[in-house]
Amino acid sequence: SLIRGELADSTFAGRLGSGIVLTGGGSLLSGLVEMGDFIFDIPVRRGVPNRVGGLTDVVRCASHATAVGLLLFGMDQEKLKPTSPE
Repeated sequence: SLIRGELADSTFAGRLGSGIVLTGGGSLLSGLVEMGDFIFDIPVRRGVPNRVGGLTDVVRCASHATAVGLLLFGMDQEKLKPTSPE
């Protein structure tokens, strides 16, 4: 309900038509997604990382979403850096 209050006070409340994605270890709590549906009255789902290879059975878990997202973001930023002529 604290998050709902913050969203109501922000400009984002009207932009959540497609729903809310919960990530992180806390999103694994039993019943949290269902409670989110009830509180926010819009679709809520648990997000897991995609675009990962290797140990996907280990990394493809909501508790790793932030770390994987930061790594992917860093890789994308590295690709955008201009290369210096040598």
